Amino acid sequence: MYNLLTSNGFGLEYAKWGHGKHVLLAFHGFGRNAEDFQPLAESLQASHTIYAFNLFFHGNSCYPNDRIEQHTISPQELTSLFSKFLESENISSFSVLGYSLGAKIALTLAEALPDRLIGLNLIAPDGIKVNFWYWALSHTLPGRAAYKSIIHRPGWFLGSVKLLAHLSLIDSKLQKFVVMHLESKEQRQLVYNVWMVFRNIQPNINNLAATINRHQLPTLLILGKHDRIIPPRIGAILANKLVQKDAVKVLETGHNLLSKKHLPTIVELLGNEVSSTTT
Repeated sequence: MYNLLTSNGFGLEYAKWGHGKHVLLAFHGFGRNAEDFQPLAESLQASHTIYAFNLFFHGNSCYPNDRIEQHTISPQELTSLFSKFLESENISSFSVLGYSLGAKIALTLAEALPDRLIGLNLIAPDGIKVNFWYWALSHTLPGRAAYKSIIHRPGWFLGSVKLLAHLSLIDSKLQKFVVMHLESKEQRQLVYNVWMVFRNIQPNINNLAATINRHQLPTLLILGKHDRIIPPRIGAILANKLVQKDAVKVLETGHNLLSKKHLPTIVELLGNEVSSTTT
C-alpha cells in the first residue's frame, strides 16, 4: 500500500488509492497520518486517484537529524522533492488537499507550481498567518531554549495553561489541544522536531493570492465555525484577497473537520471541483 520516495536524505512515504483521472495530493495534520484520507479516497475512487503523504517524523517519512536545528528544509527543496515524486508517478497536473499543518505543503506547492495545479483545497489550514508564539519558539534562540526546557520539565508550562483556562483567558478546547500534544515526552519532542523542520515553509500570502487570481485556480477553504485552533478569520485572510468569491465553506464544527460526520460534505465539495474542471 505504501511507497517511499528518497532524495537528498529525505524520505517521503505515501499511499495511493483510487483509479480516477483526477489526481489529488493529500497532506494530514500534526500527529495524524496518511490513513486519515482513506475514507475520503474510498468515496472518490471512481473520479480520483489520491496520493496521501506522511509528513516528516510521521509514519516512515524521514528527515536528516543533523538538519533539525540548522539548515532546515526550504520551500525550494520541498518543491524539488515533490517534483521528483510527480516525475516518478508520471503526473502532469493535480490538485492538493491540506488539513491543518498539511496545508503548509499544499500552499507551498500552489505558490511554486501553479501551472500544474488544477485545484487548491484547504481544511482548517495552517500556514496562512504566522503565529507569534510559533515564530518565537522556532526562530529565536531564547524561544528554542524555552521549549527545550518544556520537553524535559513540562509541569510549569502545563500548569500555566491550566490556570489560564481556569481564568477563561484561553479557551478550554485550546487547553485540551495543548495538553493532548504535550502530555508525553515523545509528543513534546515530536512537536519540537516538526516545528523546527517546517519553520521556513511559510508561503507569502499576498503573492500566493495574486498567483491564484492570475491563474484562475479554483480554491476551496473548509473551516470550522467553532475551531479554536485555526478559527475562520484565519481563512478569511486569504479568501478576502481572491477574485473567487465562493471559496469559503464554514461547517458547524471545531477543528476536527476530517471526522466521519463531515465526510459526505467534503466528498461533495471535492466532487464539485471535478465538475468545474471538466466543463
